[in-house]
Amino acid sequence: MEFLEQFPFVIKYKKGKTNIVVDALSRRHTLFAKLGAQILGFDNISKLYSRDPEFSTIYEECLHKPKGGYHVNEGYLFKEGHICIPQSSHRKLLI
Repeated sequence: MEFLEQFPFVIKYKKGKTNIVVDALSRRHTLFAKLGAQILGFDNISKLYSRDPEFSTIYEECLHKPKGGYHVNEGYLFKEGHICIPQSSHRKLLI
């Protein structure tokens, strides 16, 4: 909230199909999996899950069906809509 308070903005209601931005944001994990991963150079993250001590077991289980809030989409592991980043230089960069 404090971060957003820095910016002047007006919230306007948009009906149904005219509200394209909200639709895109609600599907952000799919968007990341399809576009963002390749654009940002994160396309090899899905290969790192099988060797990661934290995510390897849950990744293998979620390849078959979602479990405990985790699911796999386009080869990437998500927990409750947030992408899981395995131990790698990408994780260090993001942190």
